[in-house]
Amino acid sequence: MSLRIPVLLLLLVAAAIPQDRRHEGRLGRHKREWRKLDQKSGFGRQRKQYVRLAEDIAVLGTPEAVQFLVPKTREPRYASFKGEMLKKLARYAPDNEEVEFLMREHMSPDDPYRSQAREFLYEKALRKRDEAWLLDLFSMGTVEDRFLALRGLGILGSTTALESAESLARDADWKPRDTLISCGTIAAAVKDAEGPRAARLLLLLMRDPRFQPRDQRELRDATRLWRHSDLRAYIELTDLASPDAATRADTAAFMGRARIESARAPLLRLAFNRREAADVRAAAARSLGYLEIARGALVVQLRKLLEDPDPDMRVAAIDGLSRLRVHQAAETLVGLLKGPLDAQATQALIEVSGLPIDTDWHSWLENPLFRLPEGT
Repeated sequence: MSLRIPVLLLLLVAAAIPQDRRHEGRLGRHKREWRKLDQKSGFGRQRKQYVRLAEDIAVLGTPEAVQFLVPKTREPRYASFKGEMLKKLARYAPDNEEVEFLMREHMSPDDPYRSQAREFLYEKALRKRDEAWLLDLFSMGTVEDRFLALRGLGILGSTTALESAESLARDADWKPRDTLISCGTIAAAVKDAEGPRAARLLLLLMRDPRFQPRDQRELRDATRLWRHSDLRAYIELTDLASPDAATRADTAAFMGRARIESARAPLLRLAFNRREAADVRAAAARSLGYLEIARGALVVQLRKLLEDPDPDMRVAAIDGLSRLRVHQAAETLVGLLKGPLDAQATQALIEVSGLPIDTDWHSWLENPLFRLPEGT
Protein backbone atom coordinates (compact mmCIF):
# COMPACT_ATOMS: atom_id res chain seq x y z
CA MET A 1 0.00 0.00 0.00
CA SER A 2 2.83 2.35 0.84
CA LEU A 3 4.33 1.80 -2.62
CA ARG A 4 1.07 2.56 -4.45
CA ILE A 5 0.60 6.01 -2.95
CA PRO A 6 3.75 7.59 -4.43
CA VAL A 7 2.92 6.11 -7.86
CA LEU A 8 -0.58 7.52 -7.66
CA LEU A 9 0.79 10.90 -6.62
CA LEU A 10 3.16 10.89 -9.58
CA LEU A 11 0.31 10.13 -11.97
CA LEU A 12 -1.80 12.93 -10.50
CA VAL A 13 1.09 15.38 -10.77
CA ALA A 14 1.74 14.35 -14.39
CA ALA A 15 -1.94 14.78 -15.25
CA ALA A 16 -1.91 18.24 -13.71
CA ILE A 17 0.92 19.43 -15.96
CA PRO A 18 -0.55 21.18 -19.04
CA GLN A 19 -0.07 19.28 -22.29
CA ASP A 20 1.76 22.23 -23.83
CA ARG A 21 4.38 22.08 -21.10
CA ARG A 22 4.78 18.33 -21.58
CA HIS A 23 5.29 18.93 -25.31
CA GLU A 24 7.83 21.63 -24.50
CA GLY A 25 9.68 19.21 -22.30
CA ARG A 26 9.71 16.51 -24.94
CA LEU A 27 10.78 18.96 -27.62
CA GLY A 28 13.59 20.20 -25.40
CA ARG A 29 14.87 16.64 -24.92
CA HIS A 30 14.66 15.97 -28.67
CA LYS A 31 16.57 19.15 -29.44
CA ARG A 32 19.34 18.14 -27.07
CA GLU A 33 19.49 14.70 -28.66
CA TRP A 34 19.69 16.33 -32.11
CA ARG A 35 22.63 18.45 -30.98
CA LYS A 36 24.40 15.35 -29.65
CA LEU A 37 23.95 13.64 -33.01
CA ASP A 38 25.40 16.72 -34.73
CA GLN A 39 28.50 16.47 -32.53
CA LYS A 40 29.15 12.83 -33.36
CA SER A 41 31.64 11.86 -36.03
CA GLY A 42 30.59 9.85 -39.06
CA PHE A 43 27.47 11.87 -39.85
CA GLY A 44 26.26 9.44 -42.54
CA ARG A 45 26.06 6.59 -40.07
CA GLN A 46 23.63 8.54 -37.90
CA ARG A 47 21.01 8.85 -40.63
CA LYS A 48 18.54 6.39 -39.07
CA GLN A 49 18.77 8.13 -35.72
CA TYR A 50 18.05 11.50 -37.36
CA VAL A 51 15.03 10.11 -39.21
CA ARG A 52 13.65 8.59 -35.99
CA LEU A 53 14.25 11.82 -34.14
CA ALA A 54 12.62 13.88 -36.92
CA GLU A 55 9.48 11.77 -36.55
CA ASP A 56 9.52 12.15 -32.76
CA ILE A 57 9.62 15.92 -33.23
CA ALA A 58 7.08 16.07 -36.05
CA VAL A 59 4.56 13.92 -34.15
CA LEU A 60 4.31 16.64 -31.53
CA GLY A 61 2.55 18.76 -34.16
CA THR A 62 3.16 22.01 -32.27
CA PRO A 63 4.24 25.27 -33.94
CA GLU A 64 7.51 25.09 -31.98
CA ALA A 65 8.22 21.59 -33.29
CA VAL A 66 7.55 22.73 -36.86
CA GLN A 67 9.70 25.84 -36.38
CA PHE A 68 12.57 23.62 -35.34
CA LEU A 69 12.19 21.02 -38.10
CA VAL A 70 11.41 23.19 -41.13
CA PRO A 71 14.81 24.98 -41.15
CA LYS A 72 16.52 21.60 -40.87
CA THR A 73 14.99 20.53 -44.18
CA ARG A 74 16.73 23.48 -45.84
CA GLU A 75 20.20 22.70 -44.49
CA PRO A 76 22.43 20.92 -47.04
CA ARG A 77 23.99 18.71 -44.36
CA TYR A 78 20.63 16.97 -43.82
CA ALA A 79 19.91 16.54 -47.54
CA SER A 80 20.26 12.74 -47.37
CA PHE A 81 17.04 12.42 -45.38
CA LYS A 82 15.24 15.57 -46.49
CA GLY A 83 12.51 13.51 -48.15
CA GLU A 84 11.77 11.72 -44.88
CA MET A 85 11.54 15.03 -43.00
CA LEU A 86 9.09 16.36 -45.58
CA LYS A 87 6.97 13.24 -45.20
CA LYS A 88 6.89 13.59 -41.42
CA LEU A 89 5.90 17.23 -41.60
CA ALA A 90 3.20 16.47 -44.18
CA ARG A 91 1.78 13.72 -42.00
CA TYR A 92 1.83 15.38 -38.61
CA ALA A 93 1.44 19.08 -39.45
CA PRO A 94 -0.73 19.14 -42.59
CA ASP A 95 -2.43 22.44 -41.77
CA ASN A 96 0.61 24.37 -40.60
CA GLU A 97 1.27 27.43 -42.77
CA GLU A 98 5.05 27.07 -42.49
CA VAL A 99 4.80 23.53 -43.85
CA GLU A 100 2.61 24.73 -46.71
CA PHE A 101 5.11 27.47 -47.54
CA LEU A 102 7.92 24.92 -47.42
CA MET A 103 6.09 22.64 -49.85
CA ARG A 104 5.44 25.51 -52.24
CA GLU A 105 9.21 26.04 -52.36
CA HIS A 106 9.49 22.61 -53.97
CA MET A 107 7.02 23.15 -56.81
CA SER A 108 9.55 24.26 -59.40
CA PRO A 109 9.61 21.95 -62.47
CA ASP A 110 12.97 20.27 -61.78
CA ASP A 111 12.75 20.00 -58.00
CA PRO A 112 13.36 16.38 -56.89
CA TYR A 113 10.68 16.72 -54.22
CA ARG A 114 8.06 18.25 -56.51
CA SER A 115 5.73 15.25 -56.65
CA GLN A 116 5.84 14.96 -52.87
CA ALA A 117 5.07 18.65 -52.44
CA ARG A 118 2.33 18.55 -55.08
CA GLU A 119 0.61 15.64 -53.36
CA PHE A 120 0.64 17.53 -50.05
CA LEU A 121 -0.70 20.74 -51.58
CA TYR A 122 -3.31 18.85 -53.61
CA GLU A 123 -4.67 17.04 -50.55
CA LYS A 124 -4.74 20.31 -48.63
CA ALA A 125 -6.59 22.03 -51.46
CA LEU A 126 -9.27 19.33 -51.30
CA ARG A 127 -9.57 19.60 -47.52
CA LYS A 128 -9.79 23.37 -47.62
CA ARG A 129 -11.82 23.45 -50.85
CA ASP A 130 -9.18 25.70 -52.34
CA GLU A 131 -10.21 25.95 -55.99
CA ALA A 132 -7.76 28.80 -56.59
CA TRP A 133 -4.71 26.59 -56.04
CA LEU A 134 -6.16 23.88 -58.30
CA LEU A 135 -6.84 26.42 -61.05
CA ASP A 136 -3.28 27.74 -60.77
CA LEU A 137 -1.96 24.19 -61.06
CA PHE A 138 -4.18 23.61 -64.08
CA SER A 139 -3.12 26.76 -65.89
CA MET A 140 0.62 26.66 -65.20
CA GLY A 141 1.47 23.00 -64.64
CA THR A 142 2.52 20.00 -66.68
CA VAL A 143 0.06 17.68 -68.42
CA GLU A 144 0.01 15.49 -65.30
CA ASP A 145 -0.61 18.59 -63.15
CA ARG A 146 -3.53 19.62 -65.33
CA PHE A 147 -5.20 16.24 -65.09
CA LEU A 148 -4.65 16.12 -61.34
CA ALA A 149 -6.09 19.62 -60.96
CA LEU A 150 -9.08 18.66 -63.11
CA ARG A 151 -9.70 15.61 -60.93
CA GLY A 152 -9.67 17.85 -57.85
CA LEU A 153 -12.04 20.38 -59.43
CA GLY A 154 -14.40 17.52 -60.24
CA ILE A 155 -14.26 16.16 -56.70
CA LEU A 156 -15.10 19.62 -55.34
CA GLY A 157 -17.93 20.02 -57.83
CA SER A 158 -16.39 23.27 -59.05
CA THR A 159 -18.27 25.32 -61.61
CA THR A 160 -14.98 25.65 -63.49
CA ALA A 161 -14.57 21.88 -63.92
CA LEU A 162 -16.53 21.76 -67.19
CA GLU A 163 -14.52 24.55 -68.81
CA SER A 164 -11.26 22.91 -67.70
CA ALA A 165 -12.45 19.53 -68.98
CA GLU A 166 -13.28 21.07 -72.37
CA SER A 167 -9.80 22.60 -72.50
CA LEU A 168 -8.12 19.23 -71.93
CA ALA A 169 -10.39 17.47 -74.40
CA ARG A 170 -9.38 19.99 -77.10
CA ASP A 171 -5.68 19.59 -76.30
CA ALA A 172 -4.31 17.23 -78.96
CA ASP A 173 -0.82 17.00 -77.44
CA TRP A 174 -1.41 14.67 -74.51
CA LYS A 175 -1.42 10.89 -74.82
CA PRO A 176 -3.18 8.50 -72.41
CA ARG A 177 -0.70 6.93 -69.96
CA ASP A 178 -2.58 5.74 -66.91
CA THR A 179 -5.87 6.16 -65.10
CA LEU A 180 -5.03 9.82 -64.36
CA ILE A 181 -4.00 11.01 -67.81
CA SER A 182 -7.03 9.66 -69.61
CA CYS A 183 -10.39 10.50 -71.10
CA GLY A 184 -11.87 8.84 -68.02
CA THR A 185 -10.55 11.64 -65.80
CA ILE A 186 -12.15 14.22 -68.11
CA ALA A 187 -15.47 12.38 -68.00
CA ALA A 188 -15.46 11.99 -64.20
CA ALA A 189 -14.82 15.71 -63.71
CA VAL A 190 -18.16 16.77 -65.23
CA LYS A 191 -20.45 14.53 -63.17
CA ASP A 192 -22.04 17.62 -61.54
CA ALA A 193 -22.43 19.53 -64.81
CA GLU A 194 -25.45 17.72 -66.27
CA GLY A 195 -26.83 19.47 -69.32
CA PRO A 196 -26.34 20.01 -73.07
CA ARG A 197 -22.84 21.43 -72.75
CA ALA A 198 -21.49 18.52 -70.69
CA ALA A 199 -23.34 16.03 -72.91
CA ARG A 200 -21.65 17.54 -75.96
CA LEU A 201 -18.27 17.14 -74.34
CA LEU A 202 -18.89 13.49 -73.46
CA LEU A 203 -20.27 12.63 -76.89
CA LEU A 204 -17.14 14.05 -78.50
CA LEU A 205 -14.96 12.35 -75.90
CA MET A 206 -16.33 8.93 -76.88
CA ARG A 207 -15.26 9.67 -80.47
CA ASP A 208 -11.77 10.75 -79.43
CA PRO A 209 -9.14 8.26 -80.66
CA ARG A 210 -7.61 8.43 -77.17
CA PHE A 211 -10.80 7.10 -75.58
CA GLN A 212 -10.11 3.60 -74.27
CA PRO A 213 -12.44 0.82 -73.07
CA ARG A 214 -11.49 1.48 -69.44
CA ASP A 215 -12.71 5.08 -69.81
CA GLN A 216 -16.23 3.83 -70.43
CA ARG A 217 -16.65 2.99 -66.77
CA GLU A 218 -15.72 6.52 -65.67
CA LEU A 219 -18.13 7.99 -68.20
CA ARG A 220 -20.91 5.66 -67.09
CA ASP A 221 -20.34 6.51 -63.43
CA ALA A 222 -20.25 10.24 -64.18
CA THR A 223 -23.67 10.17 -65.84
CA ARG A 224 -25.30 7.50 -63.65
CA LEU A 225 -27.55 10.03 -61.87
CA TRP A 226 -28.33 12.13 -64.94
CA ARG A 227 -31.94 12.29 -66.09
CA HIS A 228 -31.25 10.76 -69.52
CA SER A 229 -29.20 7.63 -70.12
CA ASP A 230 -28.75 8.56 -73.80
CA LEU A 231 -26.55 11.63 -74.01
CA ARG A 232 -28.06 12.54 -77.37
CA ALA A 233 -31.30 13.39 -75.55
CA TYR A 234 -29.58 16.56 -74.27
CA ILE A 235 -28.70 17.79 -77.76
CA GLU A 236 -30.87 20.55 -79.21
CA LEU A 237 -31.17 20.53 -83.00
CA THR A 238 -32.68 24.01 -82.71
CA ASP A 239 -29.14 25.35 -82.12
CA LEU A 240 -28.61 24.83 -85.86
CA ALA A 241 -31.18 27.59 -86.35
CA SER A 242 -29.72 29.95 -83.77
CA PRO A 243 -29.72 33.64 -84.76
CA ASP A 244 -25.99 33.67 -83.98
CA ALA A 245 -23.89 32.45 -86.93
CA ALA A 246 -21.01 31.36 -84.69
CA THR A 247 -23.39 29.15 -82.70
CA ARG A 248 -24.74 27.62 -85.92
CA ALA A 249 -21.22 26.90 -87.19
CA ASP A 250 -20.08 25.42 -83.90
CA THR A 251 -23.21 23.28 -83.62
CA ALA A 252 -22.93 22.09 -87.21
CA ALA A 253 -19.32 21.00 -86.61
CA PHE A 254 -20.30 19.25 -83.39
CA MET A 255 -23.21 17.32 -84.94
CA GLY A 256 -20.85 15.61 -87.33
CA ARG A 257 -18.04 14.83 -84.93
CA ALA A 258 -20.54 13.38 -82.45
CA ARG A 259 -22.31 11.35 -85.21
CA ILE A 260 -25.75 12.79 -84.46
CA GLU A 261 -27.66 11.08 -87.26
CA SER A 262 -30.85 13.02 -86.53
CA ALA A 263 -29.03 16.17 -87.69
CA ARG A 264 -28.71 14.89 -91.29
CA ALA A 265 -31.66 16.86 -92.72
CA PRO A 266 -30.86 20.20 -91.05
CA LEU A 267 -27.17 19.83 -91.98
CA LEU A 268 -28.13 19.29 -95.62
CA ARG A 269 -30.37 22.36 -95.52
CA LEU A 270 -27.53 24.47 -94.13
CA ALA A 271 -24.99 23.16 -96.62
CA PHE A 272 -27.20 23.95 -99.63
CA ASN A 273 -28.52 27.29 -98.36
CA ARG A 274 -26.52 29.85 -100.32
CA ARG A 275 -27.88 32.67 -98.16
CA GLU A 276 -26.24 31.07 -95.12
CA ALA A 277 -22.85 32.24 -93.80
CA ALA A 278 -19.96 30.57 -95.62
CA ASP A 279 -18.35 29.08 -92.51
CA VAL A 280 -21.70 27.61 -91.40
CA ARG A 281 -22.23 25.96 -94.80
CA ALA A 282 -18.68 24.60 -94.84
CA ALA A 283 -19.03 23.18 -91.31
CA ALA A 284 -22.27 21.46 -92.31
CA ALA A 285 -20.70 19.93 -95.43
CA ARG A 286 -17.74 18.58 -93.48
CA SER A 287 -20.03 17.18 -90.80
CA LEU A 288 -22.04 15.20 -93.34
CA GLY A 289 -18.91 13.14 -93.93
CA TYR A 290 -18.97 11.88 -90.33
CA LEU A 291 -22.45 10.37 -90.54
CA GLU A 292 -22.65 6.61 -90.88
CA ILE A 293 -26.14 5.83 -92.15
CA ALA A 294 -26.88 5.83 -95.92
CA ARG A 295 -23.41 7.05 -96.81
CA GLY A 296 -24.01 6.33 -100.50
CA ALA A 297 -26.81 8.92 -100.52
CA LEU A 298 -24.49 11.41 -98.81
CA VAL A 299 -21.92 10.93 -101.58
CA VAL A 300 -24.56 12.03 -104.09
CA GLN A 301 -25.32 15.17 -102.07
CA LEU A 302 -21.68 16.11 -101.57
CA ARG A 303 -20.99 15.65 -105.28
CA LYS A 304 -23.51 18.41 -105.94
CA LEU A 305 -21.57 20.74 -103.64
CA LEU A 306 -18.45 20.21 -105.77
CA GLU A 307 -20.19 22.50 -108.29
CA ASP A 308 -20.91 25.23 -105.75
CA PRO A 309 -19.69 28.70 -106.85
CA ASP A 310 -17.96 29.19 -103.49
CA PRO A 311 -14.45 27.63 -103.65
CA ASP A 312 -14.45 27.08 -99.88
CA MET A 313 -17.59 24.99 -100.22
CA ARG A 314 -15.98 22.84 -102.89
CA VAL A 315 -13.04 22.17 -100.55
CA ALA A 316 -15.44 21.41 -97.69
CA ALA A 317 -17.28 18.94 -99.93
CA ILE A 318 -13.99 17.15 -100.67
CA ASP A 319 -13.29 16.97 -96.95
CA GLY A 320 -16.73 15.51 -96.35
CA LEU A 321 -16.26 12.94 -99.11
CA SER A 322 -12.92 11.85 -97.70
CA ARG A 323 -14.45 11.24 -94.28
CA LEU A 324 -17.20 8.99 -95.69
CA ARG A 325 -14.57 6.37 -96.63
CA VAL A 326 -16.76 4.51 -99.12
CA HIS A 327 -15.94 3.35 -102.63
CA GLN A 328 -18.26 5.86 -104.29
CA ALA A 329 -16.53 8.72 -102.45
CA ALA A 330 -13.08 7.44 -103.44
CA GLU A 331 -14.23 7.24 -107.09
CA THR A 332 -15.41 10.83 -106.90
CA LEU A 333 -12.08 12.01 -105.48
CA VAL A 334 -10.08 10.17 -108.16
CA GLY A 335 -12.33 11.74 -110.78
CA LEU A 336 -11.24 15.20 -109.58
CA LEU A 337 -7.57 14.55 -110.35
CA LYS A 338 -5.98 16.61 -113.12
CA GLY A 339 -8.71 19.19 -112.66
CA PRO A 340 -9.03 22.49 -110.74
CA LEU A 341 -9.37 20.56 -107.46
CA ASP A 342 -6.47 18.19 -108.11
CA ALA A 343 -4.34 19.30 -105.11
CA GLN A 344 -7.22 19.04 -102.65
CA ALA A 345 -8.40 15.69 -104.02
CA THR A 346 -4.87 14.26 -103.92
CA GLN A 347 -4.41 15.30 -100.30
CA ALA A 348 -7.76 13.75 -99.43
CA LEU A 349 -6.78 10.47 -101.10
CA ILE A 350 -3.49 10.41 -99.21
CA GLU A 351 -5.34 10.84 -95.92
CA VAL A 352 -7.92 8.20 -96.79
CA SER A 353 -5.47 5.56 -98.01
CA GLY A 354 -2.25 6.33 -96.13
CA LEU A 355 -0.40 5.93 -99.45
CA PRO A 356 2.30 8.28 -100.84
CA ILE A 357 1.59 11.19 -103.16
CA ASP A 358 3.00 9.42 -106.25
CA THR A 359 0.46 6.58 -106.03
CA ASP A 360 -1.34 5.61 -109.24
CA TRP A 361 -4.79 6.38 -107.85
CA HIS A 362 -6.72 4.85 -110.74
CA SER A 363 -4.90 1.54 -110.28
CA TRP A 364 -5.44 1.75 -106.53
CA LEU A 365 -9.15 2.20 -107.07
CA GLU A 366 -9.39 -0.73 -109.47
CA ASN A 367 -7.27 -3.06 -107.33
CA PRO A 368 -9.31 -6.10 -106.21
CA LEU A 369 -7.64 -5.75 -102.79
CA PHE A 370 -9.08 -2.24 -102.43
CA ARG A 371 -10.51 -1.97 -98.92
CA LEU A 372 -12.83 0.72 -97.65
CA PRO A 373 -16.05 0.19 -95.67
CA GLU A 374 -18.96 0.39 -98.10
CA GLY A 375 -21.92 2.64 -97.43
CA THR A 376 -25.53 1.54 -97.54
